[in-house]
Amino acid sequence: MAWIEYHTALRDHWKIQRLADKTQLHYAQALGHVSCLWLWVVDNSPKGNVMRFTNVELCRAARLDSEIPLKKLLKDCELLDAKGNIKDWKKHGIKLLLSSRKRVAEHRKRVTLQKYNGNVTETSTSLSNLSNQPKKAKSVAKLDFNYVKKDNVLNLLKLFNNDKESLKRHLMSMGFYEARVIEAFEKAGI
Repeated sequence: MAWIEYHTALRDHWKIQRLADKTQLHYAQALGHVSCLWLWVVDNSPKGNVMRFTNVELCRAARLDSEIPLKKLLKDCELLDAKGNIKDWKKHGIKLLLSSRKRVAEHRKRVTLQKYNGNVTETSTSLSNLSNQPKKAKSVAKLDFNYVKKDNVLNLLKLFNNDKESLKRHLMSMGFYEARVIEAFEKAGI
């Protein structure tokens, strides 16, 4: 479900008031029509440009009962720029939706990695007992694979759009040694 950022300032915004005056609608009606249009644009023109749509299509999108010169009115009220872009669309329109989707995707990736890291344990070796280990081992928590299931590695690979190198870099950034990652890939047959 898509959504837009909606500010309390819209309750008394001069652009909406200007549109209400020009269309002889009550302020709340004008705000409702503009809101319907914005919500429609999220699905039909995510970049916020409405130039390719006819006036009839925009009137329907705004849920107007009659056809009015909506494009011209929106430009006159400074709700659209000369190129047909909704003003401040990148700032208020879909920006939060995209950043929210990105956060959700990153969270899902983390949760899935944590789920599959059930196959990975931190050894009981403390940093003080690493004196015989190479310096690199002291800089990261020493992680080791207990066992590797082919399906787990393949599922992780899907999360990284089948980009083996990205998955490898990610696992190494989590503290896995390159040799262990390569070994896991070999066990999974990738």
